[in-house]
Amino acid sequence: MAMTERSNTNEEIEAAAERRALIESVVRPSFERFCAGGMDAFDDFYFGLGNRIPAVGSMFASVDMEQQNQLIRDGIRDLIDFAYGSSKAEAELQRLAKSHSRSGLGIAPEYYPHWINALMEAVRKHDTQANDDTESAWRKVLADGIDLMIAGY
Repeated sequence: MAMTERSNTNEEIEAAAERRALIESVVRPSFERFCAGGMDAFDDFYFGLGNRIPAVGSMFASVDMEQQNQLIRDGIRDLIDFAYGSSKAEAELQRLAKSHSRSGLGIAPEYYPHWINALMEAVRKHDTQANDDTESAWRKVLADGIDLMIAGY
């Protein structure tokens, strides 16, 4: 039994190290290239999200989009940092999960795959180095944080 427990621990350690390497070599650089697209990158993200979830338009009708873009940038950074192992990012995602829950903004769990797909579409457009491997890395890195958000619904 102790051997299995140690094996699982080693597997978890190896998986965390692999995830960190993926973040440093692929996701963070891709995120920086995406953000370099400025307002256009985030506008494309929201446009894609609105095409997937028509109700999104009304959610952001009276929102200062420059401020919203900063919030989404911070949220994406928190998702990446959470995957890297940051407890500060985990606490921030817990706070976001509560604010996005059914008792908060009411962001339903079925919206999150659309959110990821809209983000990946915008990343591919604004990160000229993005390819299938880049997208796969992003999806792997975002998965646990998105699961945390959904669990908080």
